[in-house]
Amino acid sequence: MKNGKLTKLNGDEIRVFQYLKRGAKNRRSRDFLIQKTGLDDRRVRRAIAGIRAKGYPVCSITAKPGGYWLCDDAAQLREFIGQLEVQKEWFAKAIKKLRARLQEVENGKVLF
Repeated sequence: MKNGKLTKLNGDEIRVFQYLKRGAKNRRSRDFLIQKTGLDDRRVRRAIAGIRAKGYPVCSITAKPGGYWLCDDAAQLREFIGQLEVQKEWFAKAIKKLRARLQEVENGKVLF
């Protein structure tokens, strides 16, 4: 997002975005997006990340049945942001531990 305006999407992002609908009841599975867009799994996930990074409120859930959708309201978006914050904390912890492990390995310790 630039100056409060939504940024233009690239080709893969447009292909994915066109299938996203508002509301959790209209969620689209990753398999659905792969089938409809012709993109592979990684490109779909990167497109979703790119869409979010440009300020578009794409919510998701990993619990079955899972899927992606455009957030309906502020409460839904707030809840999703909270989920991302938890993931960020776990990634930060993992990075800290892995950096410490890397330093040990670089100082001669066996990796496993």
